[in-house]
Amino acid sequence: MSPEIDPDDSLDREMEARIGEALRTLPVRRAPATLESRVLDALARRAPLPWWRRSFGEWPAAARIAFSVTSAALVVLTVLAAANANLGSLDASRALATAPVLHDASVFFAITRSLSVSLASLLSSRWVLGCLVASAALYAALFGLAVAGYRTLYLNAEPEVRL
Repeated sequence: MSPEIDPDDSLDREMEARIGEALRTLPVRRAPATLESRVLDALARRAPLPWWRRSFGEWPAAARIAFSVTSAALVVLTVLAAANANLGSLDASRALATAPVLHDASVFFAITRSLSVSLASLLSSRWVLGCLVASAALYAALFGLAVAGYRTLYLNAEPEVRL
C-alpha cells in the first residue's frame, strides 16, 4: 500500500527550495543604528530594576513564599470576619472575634452588609433591570468591535502569492 502523493506537495517543496536559495544569496544586513541603540537602551533600563519591580516569577524564593503566606492569611482573616459579620449584630461579632484585627474586619463587614441592604431597598427592580440590560448591550458591543477588529486586521490580509 503506497501513500497518495499530493501534487501540490512537490510544487510546495520546489518553491520552498527556490525561496531558500534566493534568501541564502542575499547579503546579511545589520539592523539600523537607531533600532540597535533603542534596544540596547531598553535592555540597560531593565537590568537595574530591584526585585520587587520585576515579575513575580523573578522574585527571590523567600519573598514569593512570604507573599503567598501573607496573602493566604489575609484571605482566611477576611473569610472569618465575613462569617462573624453574617452571624448577626455587632455584639455577636465582638464576642466571636478573638483578635482585634478580626473584630475590626467583622465590624466593617457588618456595616457594609447593612448599607447594602439599605441601598437594595431603595432601588427599584426596573432600574436594576435597566442597568443589567445596558451592561449586557455594552459587553455585546465590545465583543462585536473586537471581532470586527480581528477580521479587519487578520482575516482580510493579502492572500498568499504562489509562483
